[in-house]
Amino acid sequence: MAVPAEIETVIQALDQGGPISAHDVESALTKARAGPGDLGEEAHNSTWAEIAAWSLTVDAWNSDPWRCYFGPIGQGTNPDGSVAYLPDVTALTSAVVDEWIARLGTLQHPVLKARYADLCWEVARLIDGRKRSFHHALTAISAYLEAVETGLTADFYHQMEQVLRAFDLALSIRNKELVVRARDTLLGLHDRGVAGEGLWWKSFDRLIGERNANLTDDHRTRLVQSLEVLAEKYANQADPQVFSAFQLDDITRRLVIYYRKQGNRKNVQRLSESLGRTFEYAASLGNAMQSSSSLQSAENAYLDAGLADDAKRARIGRAAAIRQSQEEMQEFSFSRTITFDDMDAFTAGLVVDQPVTTFVRIADHFLWRTAELEKMVKDLAEHAPVMSMISMQIMTGDHVAAHIGGVEDDLDGRVCHQAVQDVQYRAIFLQEALSRAVERHNLNPHHFATWAGRTDLFDDLTFVLEGVGAWFASDYVKAIFVLTPQIETALRKLTGNLGEAVTRKHPTMQDREVAIGMGEILGNANVKEALGADLLLFFKVLFSDPRGLNLRNSVAHGLLDRGLVNSVVGDRLIHTLLVLGLWSDIALYRNKKDG
Repeated sequence: MAVPAEIETVIQALDQGGPISAHDVESALTKARAGPGDLGEEAHNSTWAEIAAWSLTVDAWNSDPWRCYFGPIGQGTNPDGSVAYLPDVTALTSAVVDEWIARLGTLQHPVLKARYADLCWEVARLIDGRKRSFHHALTAISAYLEAVETGLTADFYHQMEQVLRAFDLALSIRNKELVVRARDTLLGLHDRGVAGEGLWWKSFDRLIGERNANLTDDHRTRLVQSLEVLAEKYANQADPQVFSAFQLDDITRRLVIYYRKQGNRKNVQRLSESLGRTFEYAASLGNAMQSSSSLQSAENAYLDAGLADDAKRARIGRAAAIRQSQEEMQEFSFSRTITFDDMDAFTAGLVVDQPVTTFVRIADHFLWRTAELEKMVKDLAEHAPVMSMISMQIMTGDHVAAHIGGVEDDLDGRVCHQAVQDVQYRAIFLQEALSRAVERHNLNPHHFATWAGRTDLFDDLTFVLEGVGAWFASDYVKAIFVLTPQIETALRKLTGNLGEAVTRKHPTMQDREVAIGMGEILGNANVKEALGADLLLFFKVLFSDPRGLNLRNSVAHGLLDRGLVNSVVGDRLIHTLLVLGLWSDIALYRNKKDG
């Protein structure tokens, strides 16, 4: 492979130079490529191959597409719709691999040798299917370690990265001599990390649990005591510049795991108590919302330490902080202008000549499609990646009702949250659709109650009529507190109609039975299958999931916030009755369409 002179000049200069990192090499090669002049096709391809070798990300074992140590830094889409990886090593040729091998015989700088040798070991097989050579693995390990030991790796971060790679490579080829050498170098980096350069967790985590690292008792003691020193440092309340409950939490978690494996309950209790005291002190330094989070961590730590009274104190303090935090919260809102023409056009598609068709269209239109919500959440994550990773807490009264994680870890929770936002966003449209339906067809409570009862889910419609009548009268307190339990009754009847039990043993009185609740109903496998994904999400978000409106539990336990007693919730309950009168048809249609 013919390498352009300007690229070769850069590589030779780096080979004779001082400390470098992979990023330094990539930057130098890219800068040389950006010079004046139009390269021919062969020169262009060889230049791209050289840059690709240094622009790969590392430690990409769990990432597509190659699931090896090296991975692309990004991806895009080809004109035909297929995925394009940047860079894509599978587009390289055997001549490129031959060039890497040739460089191993001429280059002296260990950073350069390590990368080319590792590429031959890890990536060459992806390019032309050639067998791995242990010589390349041995060369890579030795070069990585030499680069760190001689100070020719640019910075501490890359030194840690290279030694960890050397350690893993040595373990993979079972070379005990190189394993020991890499282990000792890693221990040295660990000491530097603890002393202030950071990344101590990388070395600790990799060594402490590795059975084949040939760790001695002295090595383990050295690792553990180094973290004990850090724990004491970060727990020092007298030094506000260093004090950190979160750093202590990271350290304590690792030490507790180690001590538990050793059966050392005393040290587990000691560290957990110290963590609890630290978080409790941290709670006194921040605002109410920060305090509530810190006191939750304090409570958990005290429970781990077996200190029930301390845990109770932290819990009581946390409840007070949550109440106070609600006063500190700020309201964020946005406005949207909807013209009369827009609303007329919207309702025209729902409120039609036939009342039955009107009911069907309103029921279906305001029922979420799970796949669409999931896509919406994922699309939002692409446009706001940082926000998509931030977790959320839903607070009710004096406690945290639910936790919603990031999009990648908790897609279901994010979908529930998006559905709740949709309830608010589309409230005016549902209100107008119901209002115009009532006006156009001269509807009364009997129409809605009779519709809800058409699928044999109500043995008695008396309370349904009372609830709908309250909605007609704008008495939302009565409507919500009457209709919510009736909807639960309907779902319990649905469960029974499927041949499932609708009662269970009383938890404390073995000679008694109690009716199953909404959570058990929607958790039943046959019910979930009968409803399908869309209806299941609908009922969960509105009635049983703490990440949603959770109406059933809020009504049943007297926890309904005054702010939820309004037309928005009342309209959704009326919409739910329309859905119940059509549920089997909706489930059949949507499940068939999705399938």
